Amino acid sequence: MLFVHDGRADVKRIEAVATVKQKDKATAEDGAATNSKANDRAYEARTSRSDDPRTENRQISSPASKPSATDEPKPNPTYKWQSLPPTFLHRLHWITELFASLRYPRWSIAIPGLPPPPPEITSQLSLPHNPKPSPHSTTTRLQLLRHNLPKLLFLYLCLDIFKTLTTGDPYFWSLTPAASIPSPLPFPRTTRTFLSAAYAYTALQAITTLAPLFYACLLGPETIGEWAWPWLYSPYFGDLRAVSRNGLAGAWGQWWHQLFRFAFETMGEGAAGALGGEAKGWGKRTKRGGVLRVVVADRDLVV
Repeated sequence: MLFVHDGRADVKRIEAVATVKQKDKATAEDGAATNSKANDRAYEARTSRSDDPRTENRQISSPASKPSATDEPKPNPTYKWQSLPPTFLHRLHWITELFASLRYPRWSIAIPGLPPPPPEITSQLSLPHNPKPSPHSTTTRLQLLRHNLPKLLFLYLCLDIFKTLTTGDPYFWSLTPAASIPSPLPFPRTTRTFLSAAYAYTALQAITTLAPLFYACLLGPETIGEWAWPWLYSPYFGDLRAVSRNGLAGAWGQWWHQLFRFAFETMGEGAAGALGGEAKGWGKRTKRGGVLRVVVADRDLVV
């Protein structure tokens, strides 16, 4: 990826910068000053009280508690595009996510089709692309939990049903050729193909549904920081109706997961750039440019 993109200029990440409004600071300082004066008055009253025994046990009422100097106002985060950081630890965190991410939802190199960040981020930053709002985008941990937990339970039930159906068929636990294995299921070839595809699809759905629950809901921002932002975990699979609308392109480009899309597209762009790019007729919209990218992506997939 870094052979195609300039890591210092092209690649940036959305980061939060905690700031405090000036009026919040002033409120905290005024509260601290008021509290200090009240404590001084209470101390003077205790030291100057009468020696009368009847007043020794009299409690001097303390003034209402005010915010202390240690009470910090809640920070109001602002956001910025962060390129390669200058410090070692910050750079290590930045590079780790760069290599570990697959879809790059908070990066300037995000794959197309992802929902946009929340309004509090898009109102402060200009995005390099114009993502379309999605009804499935989640901006809070509660929304993410409500969307993914019932889905995970349903997928677990489906996996259990598939396991029960396939356990009785020797085809699914034997290395013998399928033609020589009798099947207890009707239409063996069709049924086995359907169950294999459904098994794989359901397992992928369960894994991609479990990850947001673990990172964003269980660990949360308190443990792993910005990596637990809920809006980073949009659904991995798209709408199945995209297949009927756009055929094979809709199946691979919109419905199926896009976890490896960036890697395939980057290799295709690198090959086209090595041949001269758009200036030499290898642009993405040209026929031979599209064929080149498909060939490179297929070769990467086979390897």
